[in-house]
Amino acid sequence: MKFLFRLAVILLLFPSGAFAQFDTSYAIKYPDRVGISIFQSNPSYVMDITQNLHPDPKGISNIHYTTLAKNVTGFGFFYDKISLFLGWKSPLNREEKIRKGRTALSQFALAITGTRLRLEAVNRTYRGLYDAYSPNYIPNFNDSTPYFQNPDLRNHVTKLRRYIF
Repeated sequence: MKFLFRLAVILLLFPSGAFAQFDTSYAIKYPDRVGISIFQSNPSYVMDITQNLHPDPKGISNIHYTTLAKNVTGFGFFYDKISLFLGWKSPLNREEKIRKGRTALSQFALAITGTRLRLEAVNRTYRGLYDAYSPNYIPNFNDSTPYFQNPDLRNHVTKLRRYIF
């Protein structure tokens, strides 16, 4: 216990400048003008629908649509200050796909980066969502029961971001 206390005191009182090495949100000057990168991200999209017309104290009528797109894998191409990124859904295990349906996901991003500023536009398209609250209204729901799936439900998400370093 004394060792942990001493270690905590040393780490808190004598901070090192090494923290920036693990930060992924900074830009450095890159001598080459052309590059290719690969990436993986964990986007999520949730759509909650609640009816308010009639009282529902148990919350049985609530719908919690979510996507089955845990990981997005993609590649990027950059030239000087302009970057383009394309992404798609990573494969899932078969049992989860059978229970929760198929979610199609595509991602396109465009970024303009300077030394101290980054402007980024991202467009994601989801198609096919499942209701995570299916156990509330499907009788005898168990580990092998499929969730309610809406394969025709689509959603387009566009984000504009600005990062200042």
